[in-house]
Formats: sequence, structure tokens, C-alpha cells
Amino acid sequence: ILTGVTARVIVWAINFAGTIMGCQMALSLSQTYNPMTGASSNALGQILSYAFLLAFLLLDGHHMLLRALAQSFEAIPLGGGLLASGGPLLLDWMGDFFRIALRFAAPFLVLLFFTDIALGIFATLIPQANLFTLSLPAKLLVGIAAFFAFMHGFFPAVPPLINRIDGLVMEVIRAIAP
Repeated sequence: ILTGVTARVIVWAINFAGTIMGCQMALSLSQTYNPMTGASSNALGQILSYAFLLAFLLLDGHHMLLRALAQSFEAIPLGGGLLASGGPLLLDWMGDFFRIALRFAAPFLVLLFFTDIALGIFATLIPQANLFTLSLPAKLLVGIAAFFAFMHGFFPAVPPLINRIDGLVMEVIRAIAP
């Protein structure tokens, strides 16, 4: 279970990055039920999570996890793992969780921040314009264009993350081995 949670930290970070992006695009108004997590999330977070999982499967990440599971049975006897030593590692990786999520979402957030600034300047120049009815479609249009550009650079960034998952899982196996 601990190795599964360790492998899932990166996937949670990718989903969180998509959720941040979607909230900035005002997609939090349209939350949907996510059957993977059992909670509601926006469509952008789900698209990003499923794209990562697709790349994970295409790059044989599931084989890496099965190899790690087999090595865990060799390194740790049944019922003989020191689970308390895995806790500090997971706490350290929660910092990585936020770092990875913000690293993916940062260019998107900056672009939408500049869109907000442009809309603010527009509102001061033309005070009669209804900014709310203009801002939602404008942010959605800019966000979708930025997401298409983001997805172009997303897939080359996936293999290092999958290698990182392998490293984290092996590190937790070494930590809880007696």
C-alpha cells in the first residue's frame, strides 16, 4: 500500500496542476464527478490526469510498478516491514507534490494573470462594459489556447516523472526494509 501511495503522489500532483489551471479559467463552475478519486474535479484536471496515465501506460510504467512490487517481496518479508520509516519520506514528498503541481501550472497562471490585467485595463478604459460577461469567455478562450500549447510540451516532460516514480518507489522499499 505504501509503494502504491508513493507512486500515486506524482499523479496527484498532475491532477492538482490541472485543477489549478481549470480554476483560473473559471472551470470550477462546472465540476464533474471523478471516479478515480471519488470526488468532484474540473474537466481540465481530469484531462491532464488521463493524459498522464495514458503516457504512463505507453511508456511501460505499469511494468515498472510490477517489477517494484516483485522486488518489495524479495527485500521485505511478509509482515516484516518497518512502516514507520516510510512516513518521513512521504512527508518530504508532499513538498515535491506542490512543487511539481506549481511547476506545471506556473506558465498557465502567469498567462491568465496577464489576461486579468488586460481585462482590468479594459474595464478602466470602458467602464460601461460588463466585465463579468466579457471575462469568462475571454479567460476560457485564452485558457484553451494555452492548454493546447501546454499539452504540446507536456508529453516530453512525462518520462522524467515516470523515472522519478521509479526512484521514489525504490527509495520507500529500501526505507521500510528491515
